[in-house]
Amino acid sequence: MADNVFYVCFHGLIPLLEFSDKYVAVLVQMDGHQQVYGHWLGEQSFNNDGALALTNLNSNDGTLNSATDLVVNVPSVDPQIIANLSFATITMPKPRQLLSFCTGQVGQDQPPLQGTDAASLSAYSATHVFVFDCTNQVTDVVLQRQSDGAAMFTGRIMTLPDGTTFDVLHVYNEPGIDDDFDGQHAIDEFNKAMQLYPTRNVTAVAPLPFPAQAPNTVMPSGLLLQELACLSNREKPAFQALLPARGAQLNAAVPVDGSHFCGSVNGKVGAL
Repeated sequence: MADNVFYVCFHGLIPLLEFSDKYVAVLVQMDGHQQVYGHWLGEQSFNNDGALALTNLNSNDGTLNSATDLVVNVPSVDPQIIANLSFATITMPKPRQLLSFCTGQVGQDQPPLQGTDAASLSAYSATHVFVFDCTNQVTDVVLQRQSDGAAMFTGRIMTLPDGTTFDVLHVYNEPGIDDDFDGQHAIDEFNKAMQLYPTRNVTAVAPLPFPAQAPNTVMPSGLLLQELACLSNREKPAFQALLPARGAQLNAAVPVDGSHFCGSVNGKVGAL
């Protein structure tokens, strides 16, 4: 593992737009969702912050993969549509790696996705991890509001036993412990985010199942399996991670209050 590595973990309804030189993560406004960001277990709420930028990270060539994710190709995305759908966006360089976790296959018997472009969508993932190399130090990484330059998050140093320094930013847009998340909600949020791509014909007619994490998952150095957990169930796995003597490790991917995928389709924009 290289020194000064920065991870960004996206959970839930956050379509990723890949451009030739950057990504824009779109945090879609959805009733019944908790929208938080920060260090794991210490996140704070967004406040309709608008356009944000993650700075002091090296640009690389990490790309979306249709073998693990729902991806459509589009010539452009209307900024006004993004603004109308979202409470915030995060612009960042392209990472060294883009890792997908909790991956499932779109069923072909009674398919949950319909439309002329649905046939090209075969797999989906619940959590995405961007792996960046820092331009300088981890502590130089800043998530800032573009309207006034205010710093909303600043990197802090965490150190592995071998001396490697890293940090992790988590971003969530999903139902929490006390929120209802039924099948219709999953359908509605998927279709709402599809408004980003008016030239693509894909509609969810049934919820996608929440995919279980593959056995023996290899995590990037410094990240815990429990950090993949959704808001609705992470406390119990996190508690067991902190106090392993209390019992066997749980599968961090399976939500306790529902079994539906929270998310939608990502886009590759323009000539990549």
